[in-house]
Amino acid sequence: MSKRELIALIKGLMKELREVKRDFVYEKSEKLLEMFKPNIKEEPKKSGAKEGHEGITRPAPEKTDEKKKLFLRMCPKGHRIKKIKETRKRTIEDRGL
Repeated sequence: MSKRELIALIKGLMKELREVKRDFVYEKSEKLLEMFKPNIKEEPKKSGAKEGHEGITRPAPEKTDEKKKLFLRMCPKGHRIKKIKETRKRTIEDRGL
């Protein structure tokens, strides 16, 4: 193969790789969205204990085995995410151990 043919081949393979990565990130982002509850647009109920009752908060676990930062590169409709609008924290406990 000539040098020009090799360069054309490499460019074609790089383009194909970008497309595969984009599709992979899109599928992965859909799975991440399924893990989190959707934002509820209804009027939220008043938080806390009812009047006259003492409130209580569930304590955080003493030991954290693993921390993960999850983020989406593309929205479920296939558009790139340019700016982070909000972040959330979640604590997931495995009670089966």
